[in-house]
Amino acid sequence: MKDKIVQKFMFSEREEIKLIASFIEKGGIVLAPTDTVWALCCDATNPLAVERIKEIKRKVNNSGLVVVVESIEMLKNYVSVLHPRLETLLTYHKRPMNVIYPEYKNLAPSVAAEDQSIAIRVTINEFLKEIIWECGIPIVASSANFSGMGSPENFSYINPQIISSVDYVVKYRQMDNSKQSGASIVRLSTNTELDFIRQ
Repeated sequence: MKDKIVQKFMFSEREEIKLIASFIEKGGIVLAPTDTVWALCCDATNPLAVERIKEIKRKVNNSGLVVVVESIEMLKNYVSVLHPRLETLLTYHKRPMNVIYPEYKNLAPSVAAEDQSIAIRVTINEFLKEIIWECGIPIVASSANFSGMGSPENFSYINPQIISSVDYVVKYRQMDNSKQSGASIVRLSTNTELDFIRQ
């Protein structure tokens, strides 16, 4: 898997991926492009790093933060149960999608919402996959905006105060001015039907 991903990136991008991973592994906060919008990223198993992201975002509610993994296999290490219907959806869905799970394991408690549910996305972005693979851990990827404000459509939309608050700003895709949008959101209902909260 790794060799296949590595071939997609130039040497300079490979070096940056290693640098990004080193910041995340040490508990740092990285501002990075994802398969949706630019996001504040950290180790999703590190409670102190997660709290720093909440502080940067000025987050006052208990809605939780999005966690990103690089594969379905990694996902299974962090959710209590992966229903076959969700696994099938994740296998064939080709757009960014956050799935809300009622329970989780092996993650920082502060990533979860007040009801202990958690939103996790299996990324479809090769650059982000490689970062997570390099770290060997899931990462938080919370939109790079203050709580209650709109998500940044590209790097130029990010508030300078947020940029100055992180430990590292990814160079990759900073000049990309195409407008990005958020992921779809789905959960499994009590009668095991797929409930799309946001398409």
